Amino acid sequence: QIPFSYFPETGIKFTKLQLRSGGSMIDGTLRIAPDAGIEGSVDGSIDLEGLAFLKPTVDSFSGQARTELKVTGSLSEPVLNGSIVLSGTECVAHLPFDLPVRDLDGKLEIVGNRLHIGEITGRPEGGRLWMSGELFLAGFKPVQGSLLWKAEGVPIRYPEGLETVNRADLGLRFSEGRGFLGGTLSMDQGIYTRNVDIDNLIALIGEGNTETETSQLENGESTRGKWLNLDVEMVTASPLDVDIKLVRGQATGNLHLRGTASSPLLTGRLEMTEGTIEYRGHVFEVTGGSVGFLNARLIEPSFDFSGRTEVTGFDRDGEVTDYIVCLLYT
Repeated sequence: QIPFSYFPETGIKFTKLQLRSGGSMIDGTLRIAPDAGIEGSVDGSIDLEGLAFLKPTVDSFSGQARTELKVTGSLSEPVLNGSIVLSGTECVAHLPFDLPVRDLDGKLEIVGNRLHIGEITGRPEGGRLWMSGELFLAGFKPVQGSLLWKAEGVPIRYPEGLETVNRADLGLRFSEGRGFLGGTLSMDQGIYTRNVDIDNLIALIGEGNTETETSQLENGESTRGKWLNLDVEMVTASPLDVDIKLVRGQATGNLHLRGTASSPLLTGRLEMTEGTIEYRGHVFEVTGGSVGFLNARLIEPSFDFSGRTEVTGFDRDGEVTDYIVCLLYT
């Protein structure tokens, strides 16, 4: 039973509203005027799995938040003013790689259709993240505004084979219900690993095409991330380790992540700065080479390496001679 009072001139007034749903526990008051206008206040804790204010910025929330809100407007178009305080909560963003963040702390201020974020901090797998910005909402979903993300020490595993620890300086802009993520990921350290040799190269490339196409078919047009357009530069702040079985060494370069979060594209090249090539019992010093992402429709690596070594053999006269052997692998 919910206690209420009714007067024809003022309408219905609920004095002790209680909402218990899942992990949410909210108390408040509410008055509904004869013209369907509303006025009231609520406070308590809410289960963040049902929070839509930051979706589709993030894919999922978990944990509790403290809320204090005043409600005005009408039953059909309620207006909220107040705050939601996060403390030790978690979320997962899809950018297009999954980025889990824990220990989220900060305050969301709601003023009508505006959501103001002074600063929210969190820990993405051991790193640190700071987020701030302002969004304009329609139906409790962002349609205009922007968010700024700064981070350090963030581990990212993307694309396949590339694992890096990054500093991030990213901006997420909303316009007409679509998101535009741009900025820079600075790869402070990392490694690119693939099992590549001359015998399995053709099979590897064919396997890469199949994996990418299958993923896109499974995701389809209605997958998460279709709303988010990407324009992110991935730059090496220091050389990355490269270990693709045939070639081991270090590389630097820039990659460009674009497309959408549901159908991402990656272009660019990592140039070898030093390394060795092991082939048929000989070790070649790398004289040039790269790992490139050159396909404009699919994320697939291409490899191009050259090296040289000295071997001892016999010349046509039977004399022992040192030879310089060059190897080109493309």
